[in-house]
Amino acid sequence: MAPKDDKDKGFSWTFTAPQALFDKLDVRKRRTFFPLITENNLVGKLNAASSLSEIGWIAKERNLCDVCDMGGLDIAAAKVIVKCVAHMMYCYPKLRGRFCYVGSYSRYVERLRRLAESDEEVIREFGLQYVWQSEGAGFLGMIARDIGKSTGKGGTLASAICTAGFADALIFDESDYGPAGYRDACKNWEYNLKTGYHPRNCGHATGVVYHEIGHMIDTICSLSANPAILALWRSRGEDRIAAELSRYATVSVSEFIAEAFSEYMSAPYPRLLAHEVAKIIKEAYSKIK
Repeated sequence: MAPKDDKDKGFSWTFTAPQALFDKLDVRKRRTFFPLITENNLVGKLNAASSLSEIGWIAKERNLCDVCDMGGLDIAAAKVIVKCVAHMMYCYPKLRGRFCYVGSYSRYVERLRRLAESDEEVIREFGLQYVWQSEGAGFLGMIARDIGKSTGKGGTLASAICTAGFADALIFDESDYGPAGYRDACKNWEYNLKTGYHPRNCGHATGVVYHEIGHMIDTICSLSANPAILALWRSRGEDRIAAELSRYATVSVSEFIAEAFSEYMSAPYPRLLAHEVAKIIKEAYSKIK
């Protein structure tokens, strides 16, 4: 079994629109997570959930995201995904505004198509009524259409998508996270762990979820251009990064960040390099207003 390149980079788009629209999106991005119950209590509810719709309801009801649609995914995989998102909210509450959608690829692409058509039901579902009434909201429709076309090609295990705050998403491919493919995907992750392709304690779905969230944080905080990250990346060199983190982390700075974050969040005892990257991430996160 060959290692599978199973984690995609985060995506981001920029566009030109009236300042009033940017201002409303900025307010939307600044939303913060306020826990109503303890994380352990929330995890207990997710463990007890008996359907995908119940998992989605818990995620939305507990304000983990605007839309959660796990349609087409394996229920065990869906629980892992939402537990990771929940842990992120308790650790990094200022990221709540960027978790607009969590769930399956196809359901996200369908919603983007409907957003592009200014479908009122989906606009309300995402909580975009106020934003969509702004001058220049047509730009958002065009962006939704373009993202939908790009994302709709599929073939990627998981992706973090940043869209200026109106439809940011964490999405998962049904072919790997669905009932038919999830077991094989788990075996592949275990193999990649054994061969050093991915970091310690990241041979499971949790590692993939945190990897993608790492891409999202990279985009939000411009970590790939952070001098401290670049200095760390350049000082180590490929051989040390492969040995101290993973072979996949040598591909690029963005993958280095995502792999380090994945190990830091997944492993009970992260290694020094993951700790060093996490320290820089926390410092950058602290500057989010």
